[in-house]
Amino acid sequence: MCKGVKVTPFSNRFFGVNNYYSGSKELIDMTTLGMQKWNESLKFTFVRDPYSRFISAFNFILSIPTISENLMDNNNYEKFENIDYFIDNKDELSDIAYNHVFLSQYEQITDKDGVNNMNFIGKQENLEEDLKNILLKSGFTEILHIEKKNVNKNRIDFNYYKTYYTEYAFNFVNKNFEKDFSEFNYKKYDNFNDFLSIVI
Repeated sequence: MCKGVKVTPFSNRFFGVNNYYSGSKELIDMTTLGMQKWNESLKFTFVRDPYSRFISAFNFILSIPTISENLMDNNNYEKFENIDYFIDNKDELSDIAYNHVFLSQYEQITDKDGVNNMNFIGKQENLEEDLKNILLKSGFTEILHIEKKNVNKNRIDFNYYKTYYTEYAFNFVNKNFEKDFSEFNYKKYDNFNDFLSIVI
């Protein structure tokens, strides 16, 4: 385990640098884009099923311990490998780790006023088709692409990620990512045992 690496926390857990998107005039001016071009631009993003996304983010943070100082100590790291402990001690994580796992997708795409100005929201589960739609909306008239149909990666991912869940983690995701389920039309399971029994 690496030692002595200082992780600089982000300035704001909710609308800091890690918010990924902002309608802030100040940030738009810094990019020299300008408000007129910003308003005329096609703004799009991709989202994914909240159950899969939470476990993917959890694994990502654990794979890079230097992202959060408290993961660099091996004894402490082993505690955070327990998903329930990880959730209960989320406020001990660095801002970059916290935002990556616990900031909802909906919060990440809203502007400073909490408004979603996206022109298109694609889904990871429909990645190829939604990418085509974005290209067509951007003015492309011909798309050359060979689609791979032999592997349903989304099905494999979902069934794999379910193995990480405890009932506690399941209830946490249902409560804390309610907006992602409702705004992006993802299936939310009310019963933990039903959730575990579903095979897609």
